[in-house]
Amino acid sequence: SRTPSGRLLKLSGRQLRLAGCPDGPVLGNVLQRLLSRTIQEPLLNQPAELMAIALSWRSSTDKPHKK
Repeated sequence: SRTPSGRLLKLSGRQLRLAGCPDGPVLGNVLQRLLSRTIQEPLLNQPAELMAIALSWRSSTDKPHKK
């Protein structure tokens, strides 16, 4: 079953697409990674914080579980 990330995250796939994130599996992966981060760190679940995280992943080789 699919994770209801849209209900939990304070950032939508539409907002990510408008910021330049490609639709499809890439977008789904970003949303899943953001959901994982907010489960670990609930205070990050703010639109500006989530967007900054997503954009940092896009502009670097950062992996969510590595420093």
